Amino acid sequence: MTDDDLGFIRHEFSLALFRYNPQKGYVYILAGDDLEVIVTSSGEWRFIYESEI
Repeated sequence: MTDDDLGFIRHEFSLALFRYNPQKGYVYILAGDDLEVIVTSSGEWRFIYESEI
């Protein structure tokens, strides 16, 4: 069984920026040209969309 059989799509992105904010307790990740993710201290994560900026 492969990842494709499970419905996963595999993508590779270059890590452009990684920043930890100790005051707010989150990690900001910029990968590729436009993939932005926030990871909280509890392990939850979400994408940041251009419309939020």
